[in-house]
Amino acid sequence: MLVFVASAACSDSEPQDAGPSGTGGSSGSPSMNDTLCGVRPGGRMGGEHVLRFETTAGAVLQLERAYESAGIGESSIYRLDGMGVRFAGEEICIGRSDTLEYTNTHHNWYDEAHGEKAGFRYSLLLKWDAEDTFAVHDAAGAAVLDPTPVVWTGFPTLCGSSCLQTTKVAVSEVIANNASLYPDAAGEHEPLIELYNAGAEDLDLGGWTLSNAFSDRDRWAFPSRTMLLRHETLVVFADGEPEEGPLHASFELSAEGGEVILTGPDGSTDGGLLYDPQAPDEAYAFSWNERRYVATETATPGEPPGEG
Repeated sequence: MLVFVASAACSDSEPQDAGPSGTGGSSGSPSMNDTLCGVRPGGRMGGEHVLRFETTAGAVLQLERAYESAGIGESSIYRLDGMGVRFAGEEICIGRSDTLEYTNTHHNWYDEAHGEKAGFRYSLLLKWDAEDTFAVHDAAGAAVLDPTPVVWTGFPTLCGSSCLQTTKVAVSEVIANNASLYPDAAGEHEPLIELYNAGAEDLDLGGWTLSNAFSDRDRWAFPSRTMLLRHETLVVFADGEPEEGPLHASFELSAEGGEVILTGPDGSTDGGLLYDPQAPDEAYAFSWNERRYVATETATPGEPPGEG
């Protein structure tokens, strides 16, 4: 399930498993644009995971973290194992043999991560009640990049309050090889993406986008006044035929495997959902029981996610 965030601070005392990857699973073949220092966003809040942040100018920062223990109160303590940076056209990979500093405590109400390599210091500050920022300084302490706001573009699926989500919108089911399950208005069976609103309020998806490429997240925009009601689903046909109706995307999903990216108006996304090649009428769907996405022959397009 995709969960969109505004900022981050303390974490749950009982980390939630998000399956083998925060992208919904370890399947699929991510492009190089999806990865930084050989990894892409996702993982498990209760284990190893990767958080990704981007500035509007194109700088990218990823934190490779691991859960260590429950903290004081409703918090979790995480260890910083690595930092990946894409800045000024370069990719910088900072590991445990380099300098890494991390503050992750409940009572400070913020996370602060620093990595140093080749004379530069890269810093990320995540605040409970203010903008999350990324900054770069040289060896003399002079600012190369002043603190610059970032948006979250990758984090574990179902990270719950660990990501302080403000909107809960899910890609709850993907059927790229829709042979007989769910026809469109013309009676044709097209690849489809089902969304689910797990939030408490109805949501207008105007300003949101869907894509099948992480490097091109604005590939198709929802028409304004596209309402996704609370605890209800919405089906989009990913057939590359937008002329057939307002919920026909301009891209087509492949039955040979691919990815689906749902992006909020502020650019936030959890990093994309990867799916493997699909047999006819097979679905890649979120399972509430397993708290992860699973390949299933029991597809339920148009229905709220089940507990099977």
